[in-house]
Amino acid sequence: TLNMHQSTYYRNTYEPIDKWTWEYLRKRKQYFQMPLGWEEMVISGGSIIDVGCGDGDMIQNFIDFAEKIIKKRNLKSKIHIYGIDVNHSRVENAKKLIKTKSSNITFEIVCGDFASKKVKKFDYALIAGVLEILNNNEFKKFVSKLEKIIKKKIYVEDLMEQFPGGYPRYHIGKYFKK
Repeated sequence: TLNMHQSTYYRNTYEPIDKWTWEYLRKRKQYFQMPLGWEEMVISGGSIIDVGCGDGDMIQNFIDFAEKIIKKRNLKSKIHIYGIDVNHSRVENAKKLIKTKSSNITFEIVCGDFASKKVKKFDYALIAGVLEILNNNEFKKFVSKLEKIIKKKIYVEDLMEQFPGGYPRYHIGKYFKK
C-alpha cells in the first residue's frame, strides 16, 4: 500500500535492533499511544490485529497493559494478537523481542502486505503509524478492507501534521463507517 519510494525504503532500510534500543522506543511512544479502549479489549478478550506492527513495540505495550488488568481482575479471557508488517527485519525484531508472562495471551507475527494478504476476521485492530503514509486511494482501500474484517473496534494512532511524503487526515473518524 506504500508508494514505490516509500515501499522500497521501508522494506529495505531497517536493521535488527537490540533490546535496549527497543525498550527506549517503547517508552518514548507511550506518550502518544494512549491505551484508550484497551481495557475493554482485555476484559472481553478475543482476537486483535496490529497492522504495520513494526518491531512489535505497541504489541508489547498492549501485552504489558493487559497483563496488569488480567492479574488485577483475575480474568480468564483469552487474547490472541496477530501482528503483520511488510519489513522482514522489523518482523524478526518483533518475534525476538515480544514477550508475555500470561497464559491468557498469545501472539503471532508475520511478514506480509495487509493490502494484498488474505486475513481472517478479528475482534479489534491496532493501527499506528500507517494511515498517514497512505495516499488517498490507498487509504480508502485500507479502511474498506479493515472495516470488513473487524467485528468490534479499531484503535488508531495517526499523525495530524504535514511531513514530507505524509498525508495527514484531520477528523479521521469521519473516514470510517463503523
